[in-house]
Amino acid sequence: VLAYLHGRSPPVIYRDLKPSNIMVRPDGRIVLVDFGTAREQKNEAGGDTLCLGTRGYAAPEQYGGKGQTGPETDIYGLGAVLYHVLTGKSPAEPPYGGQPLRRLRPELSEGMEQIVSVCMQADRRERYLSCEAFLEALDHSERLGAAYRRRKRRRRQAAAAAAVLLAAAGTAGGIREQVRRAEQKAAYEASLEEAAGTAGREAREEILCDAAKMQPRREEAYQELLKSFLEDDGVFSVDEELKWKALLWTDTGGTSCLERLEGNRTAYVRVSYQTGLLYFYYYGGSGGRQASVRWFRAAEKAEPEVQLPAHAVYRSGILARIADYYE
Repeated sequence: VLAYLHGRSPPVIYRDLKPSNIMVRPDGRIVLVDFGTAREQKNEAGGDTLCLGTRGYAAPEQYGGKGQTGPETDIYGLGAVLYHVLTGKSPAEPPYGGQPLRRLRPELSEGMEQIVSVCMQADRRERYLSCEAFLEALDHSERLGAAYRRRKRRRRQAAAAAAVLLAAAGTAGGIREQVRRAEQKAAYEASLEEAAGTAGREAREEILCDAAKMQPRREEAYQELLKSFLEDDGVFSVDEELKWKALLWTDTGGTSCLERLEGNRTAYVRVSYQTGLLYFYYYGGSGGRQASVRWFRAAEKAEPEVQLPAHAVYRSGILARIADYYE
């Protein structure tokens, strides 16, 4: 239903998705009711006339001051409803916005947790950009689960190798940490070499994703993955964007890969510049230029000729302003 509404000209934004507005007919059909808050999206409008929505299910931009609502607003509502369906808990109840999905339902997959998390990001540029992208994520949630199992297996192998080395050396404390770091570095570099020698694009990208999760502060695996996205057809597809977002939001011991990457300022601005270019020029879905803004804004703050070439810093500022116009 939402994909249909968003595909109208102009798009219709529903703005009040919640369980009580989703009805099941006697014949089993599901229908969406109560279009009292729906509105047409107007390209020339700076924001919504009225701030409407239901607490817990309404996206932050529905409270005003953050531009007009769009398809990403309804994506937030989809995530909130999915959270409610899977946990039985309303995101309108404390803690508002909900807890991590698997804290309440440990049997759910990592992939499903990430899908709900992406939908309910406060920054709408971080959500899925269309209902089609959301459906694609649901259809391939098991890929995230497989990546999770591979990472756990590698961590167990790394722990076993470190334990053997420690037992042989009879050391502890600082040496233990040195061994752990050295093992992670070696595994990361081995994964980069393995990816470079892998012909299949899907297999290569899985290796690169695993490598980035091992050393999320280093840029090489991210950069190679971004290059790989364009190799087959020169398009940054919706499916590839899902893979990219899933990687960035992967939990690495309490913080996401993206948060860890941000801790290495030079690596972060370099990856941001390349990500911005992919969204701005090559994204195969809708809203790519709008999504590029946050990445170019980060790259624009790089130190010229130290973190990025001066022309790249200058270009980032120009493209960010152009992308702002599209939003």
